[in-house]
Formats: sequence, C-alpha cells, structure tokens
Amino acid sequence: MDHSLYQYATEAALTAGQRLRKQLIRDIYYHIPLAGTNVKELNDYYGYSMLPGAYQLILLRVIPEKQEQIVPLSVLLAVESTMRQELMPVFRELETVVLDGRIICLFNITTHRDSPGTAQFKLSIGRFFAQLSTGGHFPGYSFVMSEGTPAESVPELDQCLQSAISAMEYGAVYGLNQRYDSYEQAQTLGDILSILTGSRKSQLRHLVETLDRPGLSQFVSDILESSYSQVTASPALAYQLPHRILDIVSSAIAEYTGKDQLTAPLCTLWQQKIDDCLDLQMLHQLTLGGIAALCDTYQSYLSSGHSPAILKAKAYINAHYREKIYLDNLADNVHLNPQYLSVLFKKETGMSISDYIVMIRMEHARLLLRNTTDSIQMIAEATGYPDPQYFSRRFKQTVGQSPQAYRFTGPANA
Repeated sequence: MDHSLYQYATEAALTAGQRLRKQLIRDIYYHIPLAGTNVKELNDYYGYSMLPGAYQLILLRVIPEKQEQIVPLSVLLAVESTMRQELMPVFRELETVVLDGRIICLFNITTHRDSPGTAQFKLSIGRFFAQLSTGGHFPGYSFVMSEGTPAESVPELDQCLQSAISAMEYGAVYGLNQRYDSYEQAQTLGDILSILTGSRKSQLRHLVETLDRPGLSQFVSDILESSYSQVTASPALAYQLPHRILDIVSSAIAEYTGKDQLTAPLCTLWQQKIDDCLDLQMLHQLTLGGIAALCDTYQSYLSSGHSPAILKAKAYINAHYREKIYLDNLADNVHLNPQYLSVLFKKETGMSISDYIVMIRMEHARLLLRNTTDSIQMIAEATGYPDPQYFSRRFKQTVGQSPQAYRFTGPANA
C-alpha cells in the first residue's frame, strides 16, 4: 500500500480535533503561518491547553540496518505510538506526527528553558530514548533523536524546530542510537568561510568553467578531507559544507548558461540525499556524485558529441561572454591553433565562433530584458556591448525585434 495513502487512512480514523492538533506541527514544519501569535490563540485554534513556559520540539529518526532501505510507515507509526505511551504521562501537553520519515514531537514545559525543571524533563526524554534504543522493541532498526532549543514564545517555535533539524546532523559524525541536543552544537558559518575561502571558490568555479572533471573531483575531495578535523567539533559542518559546494557549482553553471533552472532542481535533489545520510564517508561520495551529475547536465547542455576541445571552448565562452573574447586567448585555453580551432568549431557546431558568442550574449540579453528593469545601456554592458546602440542593432538582427519591443511584447512569434 502506498505510504501516503496508508498514512491518510490511518489519520482519517482520528477525530477532527486530533487532526487539528497534529496540524500545528505540520504548519511549523512547512513554514505555514500559524493561526495565532500567542499561546492563547494557538490553544483556541488548534485545540491545545498549553500554559506559559517553554515549548519543545524533538525529532526521532528510525534507521534500518541498510540505510538505503525505506522504513515502512507501519514501523514509523508503531514507534510514534510507543513515544506517545511513554511520554504523555510525563508532559502536560504533548502531540506527535510522522512527517518525511521523521517522528516529530511537540510538548509544553511549564517552566522556563533555563530552570531546573527543564532538566527533569530532559531526563525523562533520555530514559525513554535509552529504552527505545537498547530495549530490543524494534529489532533491525537504530535511532537518532535530536532536541531543539526550547521556545519561550510562539514566534520561536520555527527556530526551535530548525535547531532540532540541525542537531540531527550530529548522527553522521557521532553515530546512531544517540541523542543530540542543539545546546551542545558548535556549528558556525565561520567554519565554512574559513574552509571555502575566496580563492578556493574562484578555483572551484574555474574548474567548472573549464569542465576539468578530474581536477574538480580531486579539489573537492581535498576540501572535504581538510574539514574533517573541524567536523568533529561542529558536526553540522559535515552537511553545510557539501551544500555550499553544490550551490557554488550549480550557480556557476546557471551564470555560464543564463538558465537558472538548468541545474537548480538537480542540486536540490542531491542536497536532500546528503541530508538523509548518516555516514560521514557516504557524505563525501554523495557530494562527488552530486557534482558529477551537475557537470553531466552542463556538458549535455553544451551539446553531446562534441570533442573535448570544443566543449571547453563553449564553456569558456559561456563564462566570459561579458568580456571581449579574443580568438588567440580562446585557442590558448583549449590548447589548439587558432585557425584549426575556428575550422573545428564550425565543423562541430555548424556556426562560427563569433556567431556562437553573439548567440550566447543574446540569450542572456533576452533573460535580462524579461526579468529585470535594467536600462538598455546596463543590459548592453552586462552582455559584452559597451555601445548600447550597437547592441540594439545586433539584438534586432538576431531576435527580429528591438530590445524595447521584446521587453514589452515578448518574442515576435509568441
């Protein structure tokens, strides 16, 4: 039975009030504006009876022996039921829901987050998790639990959940059957900035531009391996760094092609694979796999069937279309004689190098005309034409309309 249908059928048996209580957690998870800005309004709308104090969200992931396997929804719901049975007597208000393969639990602590009472609640959660992970109730499965930074107001609930999600990242570094607290995290943006320096980002983009795939793979491997000593102190870095590397590669390709969505969905897909991984070495391999997939897409865009020299020449033009491109420089970049490069380029692409440069510039110009309010002069300069009048003539010759007409009416054949 399909998981979504099974869960729908299971929740259909709940009362309207029970479903509404679970909806609060869904709204927090999916960043949907809550039906209230204070506890009283939340209570009235979602059917809770929470009191002032602190509000906590914890996440529980169920991990099969073979991590590539999918956990059956029936197992997730059974673990959720166990959590409710064990923790509901402890907390005055508690609700759970299964979302995206995780069990999310919301409860109300009637003391402030820094008070001794909060520590007592932590002990209760710890006892439950110890029983779950060592009691043999679910053979063949391991568990990772994370706790967010307790919220003391409704607006802080989103931050509480995000901190729990970040704390979950410790599982890739410190292992399964562990419980992680966002208080104990040392993740900082500074860690990424100290690793991905400006020169490293420039080198990363250059390797994408030249489609130097072996060099790119080795360069990224060196970056990841150099970060391992910092990952132990800041486990979130194990996820944030691969995310950032994939973002840089994807944005470079988008810039070179003028197509924002060429690799964006693929980049997101591989970042989700990284988020779902709980093994440090596998994170390394997934990062390289994501880069390879992005480069495959870029190479296909430049056109399959071309020789490596022509692929590199097209990649160079896509990266430098804003500048004046000299044939000698282009030939040096691909290690060919200028005359031979011109002949080979025309033979493989069906157009001259100069015509290809104009085509790429016009693709970017059309994008800017349709999606920005930049002046014609600004767009001309952004696409390699210092003279806006010459740009306008070129645009009309290529597209069949003036830049102004294209901006307001769209393509002539639309």
